[in-house]
Amino acid sequence: MNKLQRNLYRFMQGRYGYDKLSSFLLILAAVLEIAGTIGRLTWSVLLAEGLLIYIIYRSLSKNIVRRSSENAAFLEHTRKIRRQFLVLEKNVKDKEHRYSLCPGCGQMVRVPRHHGKVEITCPKCGRTFTGRS
Repeated sequence: MNKLQRNLYRFMQGRYGYDKLSSFLLILAAVLEIAGTIGRLTWSVLLAEGLLIYIIYRSLSKNIVRRSSENAAFLEHTRKIRRQFLVLEKNVKDKEHRYSLCPGCGQMVRVPRHHGKVEITCPKCGRTFTGRS
């Protein structure tokens, strides 16, 4: 097994590998595959298989600059959505504070819970907005 790992490591040197875009595409391919299998949609299964081939192509690519720029563009386009999920995750985990995003600059603001509706002042831009605590 050690020799196999060494050979795989040597093969992957200089190749791009796996990133957030590949992870998203893999989840999308899985959803399309399941939906296509349950609904007997041939186009959905073919699209999922095409996505899997593209994921493998990206992972084995030696054009690291191009793959990095694709991933950076994906991360920039999904920044607001990922930020909302981060706020949701923090609100679920932290039982003593509530988190919200400033509508002006996007700064995450933490306020203590159980105070009803409060006026929140963003520490970054100074904008005041109303939020639940």
